Amino acid sequence: MTTAQANGILFVINRLETGGAEHVLLDLVRELQRRGRYRPVIACLKDRGPLAAPLEEAGIAVHEKLLADRYDYHAAPRLMRIIRGEGIRALTAVGSGGDRMFWGTIAARAAGVPVAVWAHIYSQPGHLNFESVNRLLYPLVRRFVALGRRHKRSMASLDKVPLGKIAVINNGVDVERFDHPEWRDRARSILGLADENVTAIAMIANLRADKRHDIFIAAARQIVRHRRDVHFFVIGDGPNRAAVHQWARQSGLLGQYLSVLGQREDVSQLLPGLDLVCLTSEYHECLSLSVLQAMAAGVPAVSYFIGSMDEAIVNNQTGFFFYQLSAAALRQRLLEVIGDGDLRREVAGHARDLVRRRFTVEKMTDDFTALFDSLPAPRGASIWRR
Repeated sequence: MTTAQANGILFVINRLETGGAEHVLLDLVRELQRRGRYRPVIACLKDRGPLAAPLEEAGIAVHEKLLADRYDYHAAPRLMRIIRGEGIRALTAVGSGGDRMFWGTIAARAAGVPVAVWAHIYSQPGHLNFESVNRLLYPLVRRFVALGRRHKRSMASLDKVPLGKIAVINNGVDVERFDHPEWRDRARSILGLADENVTAIAMIANLRADKRHDIFIAAARQIVRHRRDVHFFVIGDGPNRAAVHQWARQSGLLGQYLSVLGQREDVSQLLPGLDLVCLTSEYHECLSLSVLQAMAAGVPAVSYFIGSMDEAIVNNQTGFFFYQLSAAALRQRLLEVIGDGDLRREVAGHARDLVRRRFTVEKMTDDFTALFDSLPAPRGASIWRR
């Protein structure tokens, strides 16, 4: 394949596992493939992961095990062989910094193709996007992708990314997959909710320390002291599983008022049965995919004010913010919202409409296509052959 014919976009990621960034990537590459202008290719530095199978079944190439350890310098020539063999026009490192950015940038530079870095972490003091070694590579990166305006500003001010290199592309969701209010009765049945008057409140997130499930469970315990017409759900799995289960047991709510459902592949079918979702992330969170999915389903979010969540949530119009990360603040906000069903329904409608206007997979793919169009053509011959 000649340089002029190259239309492949190589996405470099650690592993295709359950997570917001990974699911956004899946939706993007499927839509890119459907449109045909650019041909997506995936390179997993580790093994493929559980989300690779549907991509491969759809004819999208997934390469794996390109990095044995962080000092494996053979990763660069392995990536270069993929670049040459797949006719790659540009490389996108998916995620903030790490081996994806380092080895992806080195390989792309050597192979003569432009690099974009798709950042997913909201920079805060002590929790930055890019390590020192990756900051040295800024001059080699053509574009950085932020998920929102506040994300862009934090990357420029804290990570010292040149402002002119940062493009803003919001996450997008497959609206038609989630917008099914007619599924509510079935969803409530799956969730074990026989009483329509019970307010169902969920936290849908990986079980990681930064997600602060302890705050969600503590707030649930406080709310049950005030009213019993509620049920709380924890949906997800992850490294903090043991701690979350311990907090759930200690709360005294398990069964009657709290259910820990683990990882679910049917979230789109459960969302119509919920009334609220919560976001309690302490750091890293930028533009939550689970919140956008809930909004698409007509389920309002009660979110801590973090990252670029203000792109999706206008307080009391398309969702609800609380501004102090504590169980007491979440409890107070939830009690206000639970008690006003008319406001919840109004906000749910506005949230659904906003997602359809601004946060679709189609809009995200339009923006990435424009980004790829703006990148310079590959230089041609590689400066490092092996």
